[in-house]
Amino acid sequence: MEMGFNSGQSVLQDDVTINDCMEVIYWYLYFIHVKFQSALQAMLGNDSQEETDDNQRDCDGSAKIAMIAARRSLEAWIGVNEIIPGYEDDMIPLLAKLQQIIRLGNETFPKASAFIRPGFDERPDRSPENSSLKK
Repeated sequence: MEMGFNSGQSVLQDDVTINDCMEVIYWYLYFIHVKFQSALQAMLGNDSQEETDDNQRDCDGSAKIAMIAARRSLEAWIGVNEIIPGYEDDMIPLLAKLQQIIRLGNETFPKASAFIRPGFDERPDRSPENSSLKK
């Protein structure tokens, strides 16, 4: 800012954005591993669990959460890189690893993205107009 490259408002906005990105990165740092570990354990331990409309597999729910966390982490690292360029050589392996985690997650748990998380995801057949519960 002192050198005249950015306005004070721009610097403050960048600071807020970097802080937000770092919060996401730190929040999910260990979360991704733990949730994928849980998904794998559920998958291996419950091979006989049948999947129906009302009985989703726990492994798919844990995998979905892990992949959401990996995507958010990836987006946060990209956000940091946009504001603080020049560290691409350090970030590219990390970004590639996060993309690999997402790809392997999708391959290992192909039904995870369709998992409906109660209270978070809406089911098309259970829209508010069709619900007996009034919000």
